[in-house]
Amino acid sequence: MKSRRGWRHRVAPVTLCDLRTPLLGASWEENGTILFGARGGIWHVSDEGGELELLIELGDNAYGLTPRMLPGGEAFVFGKFTAETGRVSLRASRFSSGETVELSANGFDASYLPTGHLIFAAENTLMAAPFDPYGLTLLAEPLPIVEDVAAVLLGNQLGNFSGISQYAVSATGTLVHLSAGALTIYRTTVVSVGPEGTSLPQGEPRWQSDLRLSPSGERVALHVRDDDDDIWVYDLGRGAMTRLTFEPGEDETPV
Repeated sequence: MKSRRGWRHRVAPVTLCDLRTPLLGASWEENGTILFGARGGIWHVSDEGGELELLIELGDNAYGLTPRMLPGGEAFVFGKFTAETGRVSLRASRFSSGETVELSANGFDASYLPTGHLIFAAENTLMAAPFDPYGLTLLAEPLPIVEDVAAVLLGNQLGNFSGISQYAVSATGTLVHLSAGALTIYRTTVVSVGPEGTSLPQGEPRWQSDLRLSPSGERVALHVRDDDDDIWVYDLGRGAMTRLTFEPGEDETPV
């Protein structure tokens, strides 16, 4: 597998590095760092390309999942799946010291919101709690905010559970997700949820996954399996899909 960068529509992707193992969630940070999870740990690479560097080593029987940087750029959150126990947990770690703390015994796929909350998945429910990104501490008990949210299945590779929830949230407060029906029927419709809590179906049903919202909340990048396993961009305002990648082979996990 390869990690690629594409700046805008209809521009050929640039190969950044060769991946030693399949991606299990990734994020492209403002400082030019791309974080990603994989078997054995959490890795990073520059968006200019170069050698992969291991940030957190988890061992051959554990998997790092969907890392995302926290405000200040000194720490990040990620999920850890342990194959022997089938347990997935939400953790936070500091870049400088490697100090790691467990935030939730059954949480995964977290995102920090401008409101000061950490949103994360617990099975098929999205939870939220006020969070100190510098002390790496949840400041209250998490509460459910959206139910019936899909998570990706990877067969027996991870015990039928990947720890990648099918949602994305923008800096403007828009949230999109796939319903949990994606676990069984595959052809799904994107649903957008505004700050006021109103849900709105978007586009036609497709076999799709790996949603990522633009910072403005106006466009969604996603992996569409119906059309040669490529990355497409859906414009929420115009209701239009635009194909982003065209090369042979599977293109997935946009960030």
